Amino acid sequence: MFNMLRGMGAPGGMLGALPRMREAMEKFQQKLPQLIAEGDAGAGMVKVRVNGRMEVLQVQVGEDLWKLNDRNCWRI
Repeated sequence: MFNMLRGMGAPGGMLGALPRMREAMEKFQQKLPQLIAEGDAGAGMVKVRVNGRMEVLQVQVGEDLWKLNDRNCWRI
């Protein structure tokens, strides 16, 4: 029975680390807007940039895509 109680120190140590974990999480969340990801599709005809908060920063549509005049490619 006492063997089960031997590991009880680990959760207590984790609770003590909560303030440090919270501080690290807040710092990470403050850096999210600075993280930038870029992606493209259609052989580079469409390019999108987003930040770490998944906010769209920029969308570029290539001239070739406009020239296709294909209404199906604009469906959402």
